Amino acid sequence: MTQAVTFQSIIERWPARKALAADLGVQLSAVHHWHHRDSIPAKYDLQLLTVAQRRGIELSVYELASARALPFAAHEMPCMRAG
Repeated sequence: MTQAVTFQSIIERWPARKALAADLGVQLSAVHHWHHRDSIPAKYDLQLLTVAQRRGIELSVYELASARALPFAAHEMPCMRAG
């Protein structure tokens, strides 16, 4: 069984949060906030994939999509049918 991809796990692939902040051109405090919230704004997806590849960090579109879908999957309720 594979472990769910979270934004926290994606952030932790970088050697340091400071490195990710530099790669994305954001403040270190933003990366700390993203890690705490387990969320990275979608506007960084393409840039995130690009800088990950440049650093040799494995990150796929599928993993980003899985991390984005995780909060929705956690709140799904089974359908209840009468009868």
